[in-house]
Amino acid sequence: MAHAVIAGAGPAGASLAYLLARRGLGVTLLERQTDFAREFRGEGLMPSGVEALGAMGLGAALDALPQTRIEVVEFFRGGRPFVRIRPQDLGAPGPRIVSQPALLERSGAGRASCRRRRRPEPHSRRPSAGATSGRRR
Repeated sequence: MAHAVIAGAGPAGASLAYLLARRGLGVTLLERQTDFAREFRGEGLMPSGVEALGAMGLGAALDALPQTRIEVVEFFRGGRPFVRIRPQDLGAPGPRIVSQPALLERSGAGRASCRRRRRPEPHSRRPSAGATSGRRR
């Protein structure tokens, strides 16, 4: 069986991993972050991203997740609003704010293995200027 290794669990990497795993390929998804607490990717989904997830068969999974839909955008100048736009008035639904870790869990559970970078061990001594040290497990 063919096996793919994909670097990065952002929107593109996670989508590719999902599609390949759905077709029966072995997939390992590599992610440099050990958790999603510090860096966010793909939290705001534009309508085209929502359509892409629907085309991948993930529309129901997306709709089942807690999310915030942006219904109004206001622009301010000098502390006062001067423009208010509703995306629906422009012919499209507004963006959605969705937790990427929740979406990854809902969409890819059991389909691809995800390996996260291991944290290096703490330094046992202070390195000299310009030098780095540390061990990885």
